[in-house]
Amino acid sequence: MNNIIQIQAYCNQCKKTSWIEVNKNELDNHFSRDGKKVFLPPVPGLREKGASGVLKRSLSHGDHVLLIEIDRNGSVRKETVVNLISSVIENIVAQAVEKTIESDKLLHKEQKKIMFISRAYAFHEFFKSVLSILMLNLDNGKQTITKVTKDKVEIEYNNLILLQVPYEEAVKEFKDNNLSSIVLDVNSYEYDTAFTEIPTSRLEKINIILAYNSKKGQEKPIELFKDLLSRGISQLSLFDYSSGKGLSHIIEASFNILRT
Repeated sequence: MNNIIQIQAYCNQCKKTSWIEVNKNELDNHFSRDGKKVFLPPVPGLREKGASGVLKRSLSHGDHVLLIEIDRNGSVRKETVVNLISSVIENIVAQAVEKTIESDKLLHKEQKKIMFISRAYAFHEFFKSVLSILMLNLDNGKQTITKVTKDKVEIEYNNLILLQVPYEEAVKEFKDNNLSSIVLDVNSYEYDTAFTEIPTSRLEKINIILAYNSKKGQEKPIELFKDLLSRGISQLSLFDYSSGKGLSHIIEASFNILRT
């Protein structure tokens, strides 16, 4: 007799349907293995007090985990999504802090600026996190000036400036000779053309990164990429930041120009 049953689980976050194989004996709170009875961990709480299932399973969906609770009849009583983004972001914030401190040592009193052009809430909060950790890592020899407003975060760490601004405020920074890298968040960019205010000769000296979220489409970033290539810009990259890995690559690439 086949004791294996198939149970369907649906994730509301990524809209993914999965099938799980469960032994019927497991649903009775135990199963036999080699003649030994093995008891599964009980679900916290009593059913009459609202406990939703007797058997728990977890499914990895990349940046989140789907937790399900299955009752004795093989029905899914509860589904819970646990995001893993926070730990990924924490690692990338730590990477940005490490790069800032490391790059500052290479500048030898030569000021450089990296500008992240975005009005996205996630980018704004990201740089506020970088700022708070940098403040904790300061030693007495470092001079730090910080400015945080609704749409802007500016961190001046000794000789290195990290700036996060929306596009309309970024335009006035384009003429700054200390500007070494520009990261443009294409998804929060609302104009028809980009960088038209900067002569090609100036752009050739700046590392330009077009950052986009592939879940929102790829047409716009590719058009901007082609436009800049047609102007002869060679220091140009295109990165998808819809995953932690992509954001990590953006941080790495934005600092690389400081090593040359």
